[in-house]
Amino acid sequence: SDIVAVIKLDPVLTGRIISYANSPFQAPLRPITSLENAVIRTGRHELKKIFYRTVMRDAFANVHPDTESVM
Repeated sequence: SDIVAVIKLDPVLTGRIISYANSPFQAPLRPITSLENAVIRTGRHELKKIFYRTVMRDAFANVHPDTESVM
């Protein structure tokens, strides 16, 4: 699908989604290795949450050293 094609462009996001799909919270019977299966297993709501966490973490990870002391 289109969502999988866009997610594949970001290896960090891909890894986080596959990791979540294989987490004890999801409790898969077999390990999930494909992004397509991970997206189906995770669902749209959780995908959005993982996406926003990843984007926000990346946005604040590259803080300039001078501004880091202020935050």
